[in-house]
Amino acid sequence: MIVNNLNQNVEEETKQQKDQSQITINDAQKELIQKLHIEQQIPLFTSVYIVILKNCQNQEQANELYKNITASDHDYIQSKQSDNCVICHQKQNLHQSNLMNYSTCIQIFEELNYSIRPKMTCSICFELRIEDQIVKFNQIMHNICEQCFTMNLITQIQSGHVQNLKCPHCNEYLSEDIILKYAQQVKEKYLKFKNNISVITSNDRMWCPNNECQKIVIFQTSKNFEKCQYCQIEYCKNCRQKSHPNLSCKDNLTQFIGLPENNNERLVQCPRCKFLVEKIDGCVSITCSYCKCQWCWGCCKELTILHPFYCPHFMPCYDEKKCWTKFVLIFWYFWLLILAFFIGLFFFQIVLFQLTSEKSCYIQSKCWIKVVINILISLLGIVILPITTALYLISLLPLCIIFLIIEWYDGQKIKQSRQSQTIQQNPQSN
Repeated sequence: MIVNNLNQNVEEETKQQKDQSQITINDAQKELIQKLHIEQQIPLFTSVYIVILKNCQNQEQANELYKNITASDHDYIQSKQSDNCVICHQKQNLHQSNLMNYSTCIQIFEELNYSIRPKMTCSICFELRIEDQIVKFNQIMHNICEQCFTMNLITQIQSGHVQNLKCPHCNEYLSEDIILKYAQQVKEKYLKFKNNISVITSNDRMWCPNNECQKIVIFQTSKNFEKCQYCQIEYCKNCRQKSHPNLSCKDNLTQFIGLPENNNERLVQCPRCKFLVEKIDGCVSITCSYCKCQWCWGCCKELTILHPFYCPHFMPCYDEKKCWTKFVLIFWYFWLLILAFFIGLFFFQIVLFQLTSEKSCYIQSKCWIKVVINILISLLGIVILPITTALYLISLLPLCIIFLIIEWYDGQKIKQSRQSQTIQQNPQSN
C-alpha cells in the first residue's frame, strides 16, 4: 500500500509538471503582460508570473496581486543582478519549495523579453538585435551588433592592422580599452603587433635583424652605425641592415636582395618602418600596408602639406635637399604672387565701381558712412594695385633666371651622364 501511494504521488507530480510545461500564452495574455511591464512599470518576470501562473485577467487584479506577492507562494528564482528573487525581490531563505514548474515561466519570459525590448538593425549583418547585443562605447549606441564588431576587430588584428582601428559604423577611432574588451581572443597578438610597430617606427630603437638575437637595440650614439648590446653585431640606423661603411644604403640593399640594376627602382624601403615595398603600377603616392605611412615613391619622404604636386625627384636635376628646398620655395612663392595679383584685381574692380556709380543717390539718402567706406576702399585699391602689379612683374625676372639655371644644370648633368656611358661602352686603349 505504501509503495502504491508513493507511485500515485509521483504520477500526480509528473502529470502536474507535464500540464504546466504545456502552458501556452495567447495574444490577450501577451498584451496584458506588455501593459503591466510598460505602463505599470512592473518587472517583466513578475508580470509573466502574475498573468501565467496566477491566471490574472486584468490590470486591476494584476496590481492587487503584485502588491500582495509573498515569498511563500512561489519558488526562489535568482536574479542576474543580485541574490534576491527575480519575482518578489526577497532573500532565498524566505521562500518555500512547492511542486510548481517554472521552466515554462522562464521560457515565456525570455521570449517576451526579446519581443518587447526595442531592437536595432545591424549595419553589417542586417539582423534585428536588442540593445544588449548592440555595441555601445563613449555613451553612444553604434549601429552594429557585438558579434559583427568582434569579428571585424579579430580579422583586422589577425591581418596585422592594429594602428588607427575605426568603428565600422561611424569611422570613430577605437581606444585600446574598447579593442581589448571585444577582441579578447586575439589580445596577445594585438599587443605583440602593437609593440612591434612601435619599435619599428621609433627613431631611437630597432629590432636586431639577427635571427638568433631578435632583441631591441637602443641607439646610444649619434653615429650612423650602432652595435647590438646582446650579439655585438653592428647595424645601420637608416636601412636597418648590417653595417656597410663603403656602400650607400641603396647599393647595399640592392646587393643584399640581389636585384638587377634595371629593376632596383621597383623595390624601395618605407621611410618609417623600413619594410620593403614593391611598386608594380599606379601613382607615386604610397601607403604602407604595415605602418600606414603615406609617402612619395619618388623622393621616399612622407607626404606633407609642403610636398608639391609634381615631385622634383622626377626632374633630372634632382639633387636631394638643395634642389628640393629651391623647388618648394619657388613653387609656393609663385602661387603667393598669383594670389597677390588677384587681390589687387579685386580692389581694382571696386575702384571701377566707385568711378561709374552715382554719388548723388548716396547724398540724397544720407548714406554718408557707406560713401566714406567706399572711398577708403577705392583709395586702398588704387595704392595696392600698382604695388602688387610691380611685385608680380619684378618677381618674374628672378624666377625666370632660377629656372634657366636649373635648366642649364639639368643639361650639364645629362651631358656628363652620356659622356660617361660612351666611355664605358668604348674604352680607349693605352
